[in-house]
Amino acid sequence: MREYVVQSLLHAAVAAGIIEVLIRQWRLARPAERLAFRLLALALPVVLPPLFHLIWPWRLETVFAETRAVFASTHWAGVQIGGLSAGALVVAGCAALGVSLCLRDLVPLARRPPGDAATVRAPDLVARVERLSARLGLRRPPVVVGLPHDRPVLFARGVRHPGLVVSRGVIARLDDEGLDAVLAHELAHLRHGDLWLGWMVMAVRLAQAFNPVVQVVGRAVVQELERRADDAAAMVTGRPGALADGMARLVAARVATGGAAAAVDDPFAALARQGRLASLEARRRRLTGAWPPPAARWPALRLSATAAAIATLLFFVV
Repeated sequence: MREYVVQSLLHAAVAAGIIEVLIRQWRLARPAERLAFRLLALALPVVLPPLFHLIWPWRLETVFAETRAVFASTHWAGVQIGGLSAGALVVAGCAALGVSLCLRDLVPLARRPPGDAATVRAPDLVARVERLSARLGLRRPPVVVGLPHDRPVLFARGVRHPGLVVSRGVIARLDDEGLDAVLAHELAHLRHGDLWLGWMVMAVRLAQAFNPVVQVVGRAVVQELERRADDAAAMVTGRPGALADGMARLVAARVATGGAAAAVDDPFAALARQGRLASLEARRRRLTGAWPPPAARWPALRLSATAAAIATLLFFVV
């Protein structure tokens, strides 16, 4: 178990670092392209350590570490800090940081109140969702569920039985173009299967709660999903500015209704809220800039070559 933890930490750091450099070096701007690379960074530290151990168990022997390994964590075993092993201190520190990052997102999600919801009997809204669903290529439109309060709540839910939750506060704050844009964003999540992928990412983060690099990469994956949905909504409506304006209105409303007392009583929720607001603002600025982003050349070839090169390098990191 200790070997798996140490190798996962090392492999995550190496893979994420290389991929981050490549994303910037190749100027990958489209979220779908960046998403594939970030998923690779998320998967490699989870899959490779047990795979290597199953096929080549002799990698963990002393001879391999001393003669062939590019980096061997065993070299740090003899280093002492205050009478404790430096390697053990690093692992403990990483575990503490990883768990705190995981809880930062998990606790507010677990505490989110469901709210009083009912199937909407609003022909105009249902017709709007049906029209946007057809333009996005959904086989059938989701069930529209309404929240009867003024807070701006809008999200897609349900992996097997998709639904779209819309509060009265969202409809009241947006004009027709803005409402179309933000609805299309949520429908794009359903079209791409982002809810299923999001649960898979959270499962990986829980399994790797000790790994702070996996936590950071997992959050980056979710951000790429959001940007991909932004692009799909802007393409289908033809109005990236309307989506940016709609997001700005909802951000302002969420700040106004966030609740200062909650920020004091629940620090994890406060941190998560701040992160979400900062992310929304960054996405809004992206849509009002040079949009759409240019496509990269040979994305599949670059991804496969990167996966092979990193896997080969990580074979010699033990």
